[in-house]
Amino acid sequence: MDLFTLLIKTIQLRPYVFLFLAVSLISATRLLGWRRTGLFFSITCGTAFLCEWSSVRTGIPFGRYHYTGITVGQELYLSNIPFIAPLSYTFLLYASYCLALFFFASAEQSRRASFHQDARASHGSSDQNLSARLVADHLFFRLDRCRH
Repeated sequence: MDLFTLLIKTIQLRPYVFLFLAVSLISATRLLGWRRTGLFFSITCGTAFLCEWSSVRTGIPFGRYHYTGITVGQELYLSNIPFIAPLSYTFLLYASYCLALFFFASAEQSRRASFHQDARASHGSSDQNLSARLVADHLFFRLDRCRH
């Protein structure tokens, strides 16, 4: 069976993988630009393939396992690894990157806002402001310790 036919069958067998990949690529190009997106996804996919290839042969880094090959002829394989396995890592890593950006950017924005709020007059009671400030400072301290 030719490569193009196997690729089409792979897309038909696992359309959700290619949907996630497409959404991730569109989002990444808007966030990172084409060049950095290509680099990010190429390095991720290449590294994932090498890790999968190594694991099914030596057990390093994911432990020893194997693919059954039950879908050989129904989807594209690289060596004895389904083509979609390394592809999946790309959008999973990109989603993790976006979540990290969201949480750390939110923490940084909240920190800046709390400093600016101190300079302005507040409308709540001083006990409420103190409690909120103590909780925020405690959480920011924990987040900062995790980053370093």
